[in-house]
Amino acid sequence: LVQLLERLGYGVATATGGREGIECYRAKPFDLVITDVFMPNTDGLQVIREIVEEFPDARFIAMSGAGSYGDPLPEAHRLGAQHTFREPFNTEELLRVIQEEVGRPKQPS
Repeated sequence: LVQLLERLGYGVATATGGREGIECYRAKPFDLVITDVFMPNTDGLQVIREIVEEFPDARFIAMSGAGSYGDPLPEAHRLGAQHTFREPFNTEELLRVIQEEVGRPKQPS
């Protein structure tokens, strides 16, 4: 996903886990946060909760493969995720939502 978005011209920052993602956002808020629900050290639900608490206008896409833990996507939506995707997701649909949220990337001149 990172490679695809970069190839399309979007600026992308990555984090190895939820805590790092929160700190990254605090340092430089992004137009859109794409988070998995299940990830190391701080899950995506907590990422949404903490960022929305400090930055109420933050925009999110939450993703999850769900699995044996039930479906966390309704909770992600309740906490502030504007969009949710079940993994595996449809790439074209995800790109459409990203374009709706942040527009098309600016092409280099």
